[in-house]
Amino acid sequence: MNAFRLIAALAVLGVVVSLAAGCGIDAYAGLRQAQQERMLQQKTSQSLDGRTRIAKTRLIEQLKAPPQIVIFGGSRAMRFDPAYIHRRTGLTAFNAAVTHARPEDAWALLNLLHARFPNAGFRFLWVIHGDEFIRRPIDAAVLLDPALARFFPPSLVETQTAQAAVRAQGTVTTAQIDLPSRGGLVYAPDGYAVSGFFSNGTPPPGGHPGAVSADIRKELQTYGSSPVALYPRSVRYFVKDLRLMDSLSPAPPAIVAAPFDRRIYTATFFRGWGTRHHRILRLLGRLHASTRFSYLDLSRAVAHGFTPSEFYDGIHLTPQGAERVIDLVLSRFPRAFLVARAP
Repeated sequence: MNAFRLIAALAVLGVVVSLAAGCGIDAYAGLRQAQQERMLQQKTSQSLDGRTRIAKTRLIEQLKAPPQIVIFGGSRAMRFDPAYIHRRTGLTAFNAAVTHARPEDAWALLNLLHARFPNAGFRFLWVIHGDEFIRRPIDAAVLLDPALARFFPPSLVETQTAQAAVRAQGTVTTAQIDLPSRGGLVYAPDGYAVSGFFSNGTPPPGGHPGAVSADIRKELQTYGSSPVALYPRSVRYFVKDLRLMDSLSPAPPAIVAAPFDRRIYTATFFRGWGTRHHRILRLLGRLHASTRFSYLDLSRAVAHGFTPSEFYDGIHLTPQGAERVIDLVLSRFPRAFLVARAP
Protein backbone atom coordinates (compact mmCIF):
# COMPACT_ATOMS: atom_id res chain seq x y z
CA MET A 1 0.00 0.00 0.00
CA ASN A 2 1.20 3.53 -0.79
CA ALA A 3 2.66 4.85 2.47
CA PHE A 4 1.66 8.43 1.71
CA ARG A 5 -1.89 7.29 1.15
CA LEU A 6 -2.13 5.83 4.65
CA ILE A 7 -0.55 8.92 6.20
CA ALA A 8 -3.02 11.14 4.37
CA ALA A 9 -5.94 9.05 5.59
CA LEU A 10 -4.75 8.94 9.16
CA ALA A 11 -4.28 12.68 9.13
CA VAL A 12 -8.03 13.08 8.80
CA LEU A 13 -9.07 10.05 10.85
CA GLY A 14 -12.53 10.62 12.22
CA VAL A 15 -12.99 13.86 10.29
CA VAL A 16 -15.22 14.30 7.27
CA VAL A 17 -13.95 16.90 4.84
CA SER A 18 -14.98 17.87 1.32
CA LEU A 19 -14.68 15.36 -1.49
CA ALA A 20 -12.24 16.23 -4.25
CA ALA A 21 -13.70 16.78 -7.68
CA GLY A 22 -13.69 13.74 -9.88
CA CYS A 23 -14.44 10.10 -9.18
CA GLY A 24 -12.65 7.75 -6.84
CA ILE A 25 -9.36 7.19 -8.59
CA ASP A 26 -9.12 10.82 -9.65
CA ALA A 27 -9.44 11.60 -5.97
CA TYR A 28 -6.63 9.11 -5.33
CA ALA A 29 -4.37 11.18 -7.55
CA GLY A 30 -5.14 14.05 -5.20
CA LEU A 31 -4.10 12.21 -2.06
CA ARG A 32 -1.06 14.45 -2.11
CA GLN A 33 -3.60 17.17 -1.31
CA ALA A 34 -5.43 15.38 1.49
CA GLN A 35 -7.12 18.53 2.70
CA GLN A 36 -9.23 18.53 -0.48
CA GLU A 37 -10.52 14.99 -0.04
CA ARG A 38 -13.13 13.18 1.99
CA MET A 39 -12.06 10.28 4.17
CA LEU A 40 -15.06 8.54 5.64
CA GLN A 41 -14.58 6.75 8.94
CA GLN A 42 -17.25 4.19 9.68
CA LYS A 43 -17.79 3.18 13.29
CA THR A 44 -18.32 -0.47 14.07
CA SER A 45 -20.47 -2.23 16.63
CA GLN A 46 -20.73 -5.98 17.02
CA SER A 47 -20.51 -6.50 13.28
CA LEU A 48 -18.84 -4.60 10.48
CA ASP A 49 -21.58 -5.49 8.01
CA GLY A 50 -23.91 -2.52 8.35
CA ARG A 51 -21.13 0.01 8.60
CA THR A 52 -19.40 -1.06 5.41
CA ARG A 53 -22.68 -0.84 3.50
CA ILE A 54 -23.42 2.63 4.82
CA ALA A 55 -19.89 3.77 4.02
CA LYS A 56 -19.94 2.51 0.44
CA THR A 57 -23.40 4.01 -0.10
CA ARG A 58 -22.30 7.44 1.06
CA LEU A 59 -19.11 7.32 -0.99
CA ILE A 60 -21.08 6.41 -4.12
CA GLU A 61 -23.46 9.30 -3.45
CA GLN A 62 -20.46 11.65 -3.22
CA LEU A 63 -18.80 10.61 -6.48
CA LYS A 64 -18.63 13.47 -8.97
CA ALA A 65 -18.03 11.27 -12.01
CA PRO A 66 -18.68 7.59 -12.72
CA PRO A 67 -15.82 5.14 -12.14
CA GLN A 68 -14.93 3.12 -15.21
CA ILE A 69 -14.37 -0.11 -13.23
CA VAL A 70 -16.37 -1.24 -10.21
CA ILE A 71 -15.13 -3.96 -7.83
CA PHE A 72 -17.74 -6.07 -6.07
CA GLY A 73 -17.26 -8.77 -3.47
CA GLY A 74 -17.04 -9.42 0.24
CA SER A 75 -14.30 -8.78 2.75
CA ARG A 76 -11.95 -10.84 0.57
CA ALA A 77 -12.09 -8.01 -1.99
CA MET A 78 -11.79 -5.02 0.35
CA ARG A 79 -8.04 -4.74 -0.27
CA PHE A 80 -8.46 -4.46 -4.04
CA ASP A 81 -6.94 -1.06 -4.60
CA PRO A 82 -8.46 1.15 -7.33
CA ALA A 83 -5.16 3.01 -7.44
CA TYR A 84 -3.35 -0.17 -8.51
CA ILE A 85 -5.97 -0.84 -11.18
CA HIS A 86 -5.48 2.72 -12.42
CA ARG A 87 -1.73 2.21 -12.66
CA ARG A 88 -2.24 -1.00 -14.61
CA THR A 89 -5.07 0.08 -16.92
CA GLY A 90 -5.33 3.86 -16.86
CA LEU A 91 -9.00 3.50 -15.90
CA THR A 92 -10.72 4.95 -12.87
CA ALA A 93 -12.16 2.47 -10.36
CA PHE A 94 -14.28 2.18 -7.24
CA ASN A 95 -14.20 -0.59 -4.62
CA ALA A 96 -17.80 -1.45 -3.69
CA ALA A 97 -16.92 -4.57 -1.66
CA VAL A 98 -18.64 -5.00 1.71
CA THR A 99 -18.20 -7.49 4.53
CA HIS A 100 -20.23 -10.73 4.30
CA ALA A 101 -21.39 -9.68 0.84
CA ARG A 102 -24.41 -11.28 -0.76
CA PRO A 103 -25.72 -10.98 -4.33
CA GLU A 104 -28.48 -8.90 -2.73
CA ASP A 105 -25.87 -6.36 -1.56
CA ALA A 106 -24.37 -6.20 -5.03
CA TRP A 107 -27.86 -5.58 -6.43
CA ALA A 108 -28.42 -2.61 -4.13
CA LEU A 109 -25.04 -0.96 -4.74
CA LEU A 110 -25.04 -1.72 -8.47
CA ASN A 111 -28.43 -0.08 -8.88
CA LEU A 112 -27.31 2.86 -6.77
CA LEU A 113 -24.37 3.41 -9.11
CA HIS A 114 -26.64 3.09 -12.15
CA ALA A 115 -29.16 5.54 -10.68
CA ARG A 116 -26.35 7.94 -9.81
CA PHE A 117 -24.86 7.76 -13.32
CA PRO A 118 -27.64 6.47 -15.64
CA ASN A 119 -25.65 6.97 -18.84
CA ALA A 120 -22.38 5.44 -17.63
CA GLY A 121 -20.89 2.26 -19.04
CA PHE A 122 -19.21 0.51 -16.14
CA ARG A 123 -16.79 -2.41 -16.32
CA PHE A 124 -16.96 -4.95 -13.52
CA LEU A 125 -14.66 -7.14 -11.46
CA TRP A 126 -16.66 -9.36 -9.08
CA VAL A 127 -14.95 -11.63 -6.56
CA ILE A 128 -17.28 -14.42 -5.39
CA HIS A 129 -17.14 -17.55 -3.22
CA GLY A 130 -19.52 -20.23 -2.00
CA ASP A 131 -20.23 -18.66 1.39
CA GLU A 132 -22.11 -15.83 -0.34
CA PHE A 133 -24.88 -18.25 -1.35
CA ILE A 134 -25.60 -19.62 2.13
CA ARG A 135 -29.00 -18.66 3.50
CA ARG A 136 -28.64 -15.39 5.38
CA PRO A 137 -30.97 -12.40 5.92
CA ILE A 138 -30.49 -9.13 4.10
CA ASP A 139 -28.43 -6.80 6.26
CA ALA A 140 -30.47 -4.29 8.27
CA ALA A 141 -28.40 -1.42 6.88
CA VAL A 142 -29.72 -2.20 3.40
CA LEU A 143 -33.30 -2.43 4.63
CA LEU A 144 -33.24 0.82 6.59
CA ASP A 145 -31.37 3.03 4.16
CA PRO A 146 -33.87 4.42 1.62
CA ALA A 147 -31.04 4.85 -0.88
CA LEU A 148 -30.66 1.03 -1.00
CA ALA A 149 -34.05 -0.32 0.11
CA ARG A 150 -35.80 1.27 -2.90
CA PHE A 151 -34.28 -1.34 -5.19
CA PHE A 152 -36.12 -4.22 -3.50
CA PRO A 153 -39.84 -5.09 -3.48
CA PRO A 154 -41.55 -3.37 -0.51
CA SER A 155 -42.92 -6.72 0.64
CA LEU A 156 -39.40 -8.17 0.87
CA VAL A 157 -38.13 -5.14 2.78
CA GLU A 158 -41.08 -5.35 5.18
CA THR A 159 -40.62 -9.07 5.80
CA GLN A 160 -36.86 -8.85 6.25
CA THR A 161 -37.13 -5.83 8.56
CA ALA A 162 -39.62 -7.69 10.74
CA GLN A 163 -37.24 -10.65 10.91
CA ALA A 164 -34.36 -8.34 11.80
CA ALA A 165 -36.45 -6.95 14.65
CA VAL A 166 -37.02 -10.46 15.99
CA ARG A 167 -33.29 -11.20 15.87
CA ALA A 168 -32.57 -7.92 17.65
CA GLN A 169 -35.38 -8.60 20.16
CA GLY A 170 -36.93 -5.25 19.42
CA THR A 171 -37.39 -2.57 16.79
CA VAL A 172 -34.43 -2.14 14.45
CA THR A 173 -33.54 1.50 13.87
CA THR A 174 -30.86 3.40 12.04
CA ALA A 175 -29.52 4.49 15.41
CA GLN A 176 -28.58 0.89 16.13
CA ILE A 177 -26.61 0.70 12.90
CA ASP A 178 -24.65 3.84 13.76
CA LEU A 179 -23.69 2.81 17.28
CA PRO A 180 -20.04 3.73 17.92
CA SER A 181 -17.62 1.26 19.40
CA ARG A 182 -13.95 0.38 19.64
CA GLY A 183 -12.51 0.01 16.16
CA GLY A 184 -13.07 1.84 12.93
CA LEU A 185 -12.62 1.57 9.20
CA VAL A 186 -11.21 4.38 7.12
CA TYR A 187 -12.00 4.50 3.42
CA ALA A 188 -10.47 6.51 0.63
CA PRO A 189 -12.97 8.25 -1.68
CA ASP A 190 -12.54 5.35 -4.13
CA GLY A 191 -13.84 2.85 -1.56
CA TYR A 192 -10.49 1.31 -0.67
CA ALA A 193 -10.13 0.28 2.99
CA VAL A 194 -7.06 2.36 3.84
CA SER A 195 -6.83 1.12 7.43
CA GLY A 196 -8.77 -0.63 10.14
CA PHE A 197 -9.21 -3.90 8.24
CA PHE A 198 -6.95 -6.68 9.50
CA SER A 199 -3.36 -5.47 9.55
CA ASN A 200 -1.43 -2.95 7.54
CA GLY A 201 1.69 -5.04 7.99
CA THR A 202 2.94 -8.09 6.11
CA PRO A 203 2.03 -11.50 7.55
CA PRO A 204 4.84 -13.98 8.24
CA PRO A 205 5.66 -16.42 5.40
CA GLY A 206 3.26 -19.07 6.72
CA GLY A 207 0.49 -16.63 7.57
CA HIS A 208 -0.54 -15.46 11.04
CA PRO A 209 -0.15 -18.29 13.58
CA GLY A 210 -3.40 -20.03 14.37
CA ALA A 211 -5.43 -18.02 11.84
CA VAL A 212 -5.64 -20.79 9.24
CA SER A 213 -6.72 -23.38 11.81
CA ALA A 214 -9.32 -21.00 13.19
CA ASP A 215 -10.69 -20.34 9.70
CA ILE A 216 -10.90 -24.06 8.98
CA ARG A 217 -12.95 -24.62 12.13
CA LYS A 218 -15.20 -21.67 11.30
CA GLU A 219 -15.76 -22.77 7.70
CA LEU A 220 -16.54 -26.37 8.67
CA GLN A 221 -18.99 -25.16 11.28
CA THR A 222 -20.70 -22.96 8.68
CA TYR A 223 -20.94 -25.75 6.12
CA GLY A 224 -22.09 -28.25 8.73
CA SER A 225 -24.99 -26.05 9.81
CA SER A 226 -26.12 -24.85 6.36
CA PRO A 227 -27.93 -26.61 3.52
CA VAL A 228 -25.73 -27.62 0.61
CA ALA A 229 -28.12 -26.08 -1.90
CA LEU A 230 -27.48 -22.50 -2.95
CA TYR A 231 -30.04 -20.18 -1.37
CA PRO A 232 -32.69 -19.51 -4.07
CA ARG A 233 -33.15 -15.80 -3.34
CA SER A 234 -29.41 -15.18 -3.55
CA VAL A 235 -29.26 -17.12 -6.81
CA ARG A 236 -32.09 -14.99 -8.24
CA TYR A 237 -30.28 -11.78 -7.35
CA PHE A 238 -26.98 -13.15 -8.64
CA VAL A 239 -28.65 -13.72 -12.02
CA LYS A 240 -30.21 -10.25 -11.92
CA ASP A 241 -26.81 -8.76 -11.03
CA LEU A 242 -25.01 -10.41 -13.92
CA ARG A 243 -27.67 -9.45 -16.43
CA LEU A 244 -27.69 -5.84 -15.31
CA MET A 245 -23.89 -5.74 -15.36
CA ASP A 246 -23.95 -7.19 -18.86
CA SER A 247 -26.40 -4.51 -20.00
CA LEU A 248 -24.31 -1.69 -18.52
CA SER A 249 -20.83 -2.85 -19.50
CA PRO A 250 -19.09 -2.40 -22.84
CA ALA A 251 -17.14 -5.60 -22.06
CA PRO A 252 -18.09 -8.87 -20.36
CA PRO A 253 -17.95 -8.54 -16.55
CA ALA A 254 -15.02 -10.44 -15.03
CA ILE A 255 -16.13 -12.92 -12.35
CA VAL A 256 -13.40 -14.40 -10.12
CA ALA A 257 -13.66 -17.29 -7.68
CA ALA A 258 -11.73 -16.02 -4.67
CA PRO A 259 -8.40 -17.69 -3.85
CA PHE A 260 -7.65 -19.01 -0.38
CA ASP A 261 -4.86 -20.85 1.41
CA ARG A 262 -4.27 -24.41 0.19
CA ARG A 263 -4.62 -25.76 3.74
CA ILE A 264 -8.16 -24.41 3.96
CA TYR A 265 -8.91 -25.64 0.45
CA THR A 266 -7.74 -29.16 1.32
CA ALA A 267 -9.58 -29.26 4.66
CA THR A 268 -12.94 -28.03 3.31
CA PHE A 269 -13.16 -29.31 -0.27
CA PHE A 270 -14.80 -32.64 0.60
CA ARG A 271 -16.60 -31.31 3.66
CA GLY A 272 -18.99 -28.79 2.21
CA TRP A 273 -17.09 -26.20 0.20
CA GLY A 274 -16.46 -28.29 -2.91
CA THR A 275 -20.11 -29.19 -3.42
CA ARG A 276 -21.18 -25.55 -3.16
CA HIS A 277 -18.43 -24.48 -5.53
CA HIS A 278 -19.52 -27.12 -8.05
CA ARG A 279 -23.09 -25.81 -7.88
CA ILE A 280 -21.86 -22.29 -8.60
CA LEU A 281 -19.96 -23.61 -11.63
CA ARG A 282 -23.14 -25.30 -12.87
CA LEU A 283 -25.07 -22.05 -12.37
CA LEU A 284 -22.47 -20.09 -14.33
CA GLY A 285 -22.55 -22.71 -17.07
CA ARG A 286 -26.31 -22.29 -17.46
CA LEU A 287 -26.05 -18.50 -17.49
CA HIS A 288 -23.29 -18.36 -20.06
CA ALA A 289 -25.70 -19.16 -22.87
CA SER A 290 -27.67 -15.95 -22.32
CA THR A 291 -25.36 -13.56 -20.43
CA ARG A 292 -21.92 -12.22 -21.22
CA PHE A 293 -19.24 -12.64 -18.55
CA SER A 294 -15.72 -13.98 -18.16
CA TYR A 295 -14.88 -16.37 -15.35
CA LEU A 296 -11.56 -17.15 -13.66
CA ASP A 297 -11.37 -19.81 -10.95
CA LEU A 298 -8.58 -18.95 -8.50
CA SER A 299 -9.85 -21.12 -5.66
CA ARG A 300 -6.84 -23.46 -6.01
CA ALA A 301 -4.61 -20.56 -5.13
CA VAL A 302 -1.35 -22.48 -5.07
CA ALA A 303 -1.84 -23.39 -8.74
CA HIS A 304 -1.79 -19.66 -9.55
CA GLY A 305 1.32 -18.82 -7.56
CA PHE A 306 -0.25 -17.55 -4.33
CA THR A 307 1.76 -18.00 -1.15
CA PRO A 308 0.51 -18.06 2.47
CA SER A 309 2.07 -14.64 3.06
CA GLU A 310 -0.41 -13.13 0.57
CA PHE A 311 -3.26 -13.84 2.99
CA TYR A 312 -3.77 -12.29 6.40
CA ASP A 313 -5.48 -15.38 7.75
CA GLY A 314 -5.66 -17.84 4.90
CA ILE A 315 -8.82 -16.29 3.46
CA HIS A 316 -8.49 -12.50 3.34
CA LEU A 317 -5.97 -11.18 0.85
CA THR A 318 -3.22 -8.74 1.68
CA PRO A 319 -2.79 -5.82 -0.73
CA GLN A 320 -0.04 -7.87 -2.43
CA GLY A 321 -2.38 -10.84 -2.81
CA ALA A 322 -5.08 -8.60 -4.23
CA GLU A 323 -2.61 -7.22 -6.75
CA ARG A 324 -1.82 -10.76 -7.86
CA VAL A 325 -5.54 -11.36 -8.52
CA ILE A 326 -5.75 -8.17 -10.57
CA ASP A 327 -2.64 -9.12 -12.55
CA LEU A 328 -4.08 -12.57 -13.30
CA VAL A 329 -7.40 -11.09 -14.43
CA LEU A 330 -5.68 -8.58 -16.71
CA SER A 331 -3.50 -11.33 -18.14
CA ARG A 332 -6.40 -13.71 -18.72
CA PHE A 333 -8.90 -11.12 -20.01
CA PRO A 334 -6.77 -8.32 -21.49
CA ARG A 335 -9.66 -6.81 -23.48
CA ALA A 336 -12.07 -6.63 -20.54
CA PHE A 337 -10.54 -3.42 -19.23
CA LEU A 338 -9.46 -1.77 -22.45
CA VAL A 339 -11.23 1.34 -23.70
CA ALA A 340 -11.55 1.69 -27.44
CA ARG A 341 -9.63 4.69 -28.69
CA ALA A 342 -11.22 7.13 -31.12
CA PRO A 343 -9.97 6.70 -34.70
